[in-house]
Formats: sequence, C-alpha cells, structure tokens
Amino acid sequence: MPAPPADARRQAIGRRAATGDNHYLCLQKSCAERRKSIRRDKVEDAFERLLRTLRPSRGLIAIATAMFRDVWESRFSNWDDHREVQEVDLRRIKTAIGRAAKDVIEIESTAAVAAIEREFKKLESQKALIAEDLEEMQPKPKDFNLSFQIAMESLANP
Repeated sequence: MPAPPADARRQAIGRRAATGDNHYLCLQKSCAERRKSIRRDKVEDAFERLLRTLRPSRGLIAIATAMFRDVWESRFSNWDDHREVQEVDLRRIKTAIGRAAKDVIEIESTAAVAAIEREFKKLESQKALIAEDLEEMQPKPKDFNLSFQIAMESLANP
C-alpha cells in the first residue's frame, strides 16, 4: 500500500464489499489509492506494525511520570483525613440512632414516634452508605514508584 503524501489529510470510509469483506476507500485526491478498495485486514495489519515500532522518547516518559506523580499525590494526600472523617460520621450516626431509639421508647405520641422512626430509617441508610464506603475503601497504596513501575515499563516498551 503506497504511502500518501506527508502533507495530506487522511480520510477514509469503511464499506462492505459484495463478497462480504470489509474494505476501506481512500477519499484523498492526491492518493494513488484514491477510490480503490483496500481490504480492512491489510490496513489494520499495517497499522498494527506501525504501532509496534512506536517508542516514546525519554522526555515523554519523564513528563508522563511527573503527571502521574502529581495526580497520585493529589489523590492520596488527604487519604487518611477522608477515612477519619468517614469514621467520625459513622460514630455520629450511631449515636443519633441510639438517641432516636431511646426517644421512641420514651415518647407516647404516635405522630412524634412516626417522625422519629422516619429519622431512624434515614440515619440507618446513611450509616449503611458510610459503612459500605469504608469497607470498599482500599488501603492506601504504599509507594508511587512501586505502583507505577510496571506501567512505566509498559509505556516505554509497548
């Protein structure tokens, strides 16, 4: 498949040939393959070969590492604080549930009891959400370098 001119915009459309095979049709006026069907597997194989030859520069890897490190630090900088806030909220809700249960026992008005029971259900659902969030919260990863070493190696040598 001849290469199009370097300054040419790449345009193609996919179509199904009468044989049922998928083809691409080049629409670029300056292309030698213009309006000729090119088998999809031929185009995709050439693209895969091209991808295998690509290697990022050391500078690009350094930039990607710095970006990942910044995201890592911003995401995990308040990890312990978030967990602590969740645990405090959970304790506060448990205390409120205990108070609501005590109030239901002491109050004789059915309207007041119904209102406290609604509040009790609301607190129970909040408690369940926070408990689930705490349960699903993964332990804080230990080290950026350890965690991203494999990703960086993969990026450097796809």
